[in-house]
This record gives sequence, C-alpha cells and structure tokens, in this order.
Amino acid sequence: MRRVLRKGDQTLTLENEDDELRVAHPDGEAETIDAFAERGMPADILLAQMEAEYLADGWSIVLPDDLLAQVEAAQDVQLTGRLRAFYESGEWKSYEGRTSQSLGCEVSFVSPYSIDMFLEEFYDADADAMLTMVCMCSRTSDGYTEEQAWIGADPREGDGPIYSLFTSNAYEEAFPDLDAFLADLSA
Repeated sequence: MRRVLRKGDQTLTLENEDDELRVAHPDGEAETIDAFAERGMPADILLAQMEAEYLADGWSIVLPDDLLAQVEAAQDVQLTGRLRAFYESGEWKSYEGRTSQSLGCEVSFVSPYSIDMFLEEFYDADADAMLTMVCMCSRTSDGYTEEQAWIGADPREGDGPIYSLFTSNAYEEAFPDLDAFLADLSA
C-alpha cells in the first residue's frame, strides 16, 4: 500500500511491502524501516500509525489515481463489472469521506484497513459454504476508523450486492447493488 501526503508544497510518501516501510521524505531523503525488527509491528500497522501522526500535524492525503491497482494487488483479486468501473474511473473520489445514512457511519475507500490485505472468507449459512469478500471501504465514526466493520462485495459479482462485513466472519447484505450504496452516501 502506498500513501502520498502533502503539506503546502511538500510531499511525503509512505509505502509498505512485506515487513518493510519505505518513507520518502520531502527533502529527498529515503528511509527504510524493518517494521517488526525496529518497531515490533506489521508494516501496514506502522504505516497507519505514521499516517495518523502526519495527518495530526497538518498533512493531508493525496487521493491516489491507482486505487484499483492497489486494491487488486493488496487483496489479490480481479474486480469486475460496475465495481471495477467505479475504481477505474476515479468515481470513488467523489464519495470519499461521505456518510452512509442507512449505516450511520462515514466511509473511507483509502483507509489502510480497507486496502491492505483484507480479502477474507465469510460463512454463508444458507449455502453452507465460505464466500470470499473484498473490502471496498472502512466504516468510521467520529473520525475513528472502525477496525471491526467494513463495507464490501463479492469480487465475482461486480454489480452487487454490497455487504456489511465484520471481523467475526459474519456479513449481511446492506444494499442490493453499488449504485444503491452510493445513493445512500451524503456529503
């Protein structure tokens, strides 16, 4: 996962791969941190912590143009249909940070908790089978990323439905399709 942050005319990049976090500082200096060895945590968690520190210091996130590629690479999945077009066109940018009226939460398509290595299996009691789900966005409340709940979709069903996903491997249908979910989001 890669994060580009901006403050005034300065740009900073955070990027994790495996156990390393690479930081490209505004002065051109590059730093590589072995997250486990040096900080005792996974690189994706370290990236999220460092990002939060920079945001608290007045930096802002530069929304990526390659979110589709990041999601597909991190979650090892190929998106299809309307869901793929949503990412590919950059349409998602106009919905970042909006509030779901039905679910009572803000959504973030670029949250570290929604992009990085989320692909999970959820138990379908009716089919007595596991379903693979891809996370589309994190649910946030009062600016705090909810690490226990996400909004996602079955990557094989590019046009919906859209689900509420939980760490307990439980899920429930939240919207019949992507467009119904987007219509529920207000600024």
